[in-house]
Amino acid sequence: MTEVVKEISIRAKPETVFAYFTEVDKLLLWLGIEARLEPKIGGIFHVTISGERKIRGEYLEIQPHSRLLLSWGWEGRTDVPPGSTKVEFMFYSVPEGTLVRLRHYDLPEDAMPLHAKSWEHNLPRLKLQVEEKSS
Repeated sequence: MTEVVKEISIRAKPETVFAYFTEVDKLLLWLGIEARLEPKIGGIFHVTISGERKIRGEYLEIQPHSRLLLSWGWEGRTDVPPGSTKVEFMFYSVPEGTLVRLRHYDLPEDAMPLHAKSWEHNLPRLKLQVEEKSS
């Protein structure tokens, strides 16, 4: 198993950025087309990215405005089934706003390139949406 680690700086406060992981309307601006979120320990984290691409997991740890840990996997896939991997998001207050550090781990080796590419696509979308709505 291996992991993907990515960072992105966003010109907004950590509490603003954090909401884009816990509020459906904000999450859908950057990650998917439909979602069901229950941002509490053991709560549902389900996101339809597009058509048949559906993430299934749950909130494992929540430290408001500083850290989220989610289980993560894909409905209908055997290589990365629902809840089989973990994604940790850390939110650091920095002078220019927030540094978001993502660590997606417990990934099978052959699934890592696709997930790395996906995060390289989606994190800039998060940045764009947060900064556009916060300005």
